[in-house]
Amino acid sequence: MSNFFPKIELSETEEAIVAQSLSHPTVKKYFQSLAQPLLAAVSHGLPAHGEDDTVYLRRVAVVKGNLETLNSLLSIQAALPVAQQSQ
Repeated sequence: MSNFFPKIELSETEEAIVAQSLSHPTVKKYFQSLAQPLLAAVSHGLPAHGEDDTVYLRRVAVVKGNLETLNSLLSIQAALPVAQQSQ
């Protein structure tokens, strides 16, 4: 998989930009909007009419993985810039 995901290193400035962007309230609201239909898809806890149990379990696993990813993204907080931390 390293061919698909080569190691990329970000500078501290780049990491701060990413964290600040992902911490923006509008971005968080967007992530929450993506989670809502996923939650609805598995909230009833039963396979859809005529859905095979194996297909249902696979679908639930994918949805849970997507929700965990969104949850991770929602938990990112921007750190204070270094200049503000020393004050």
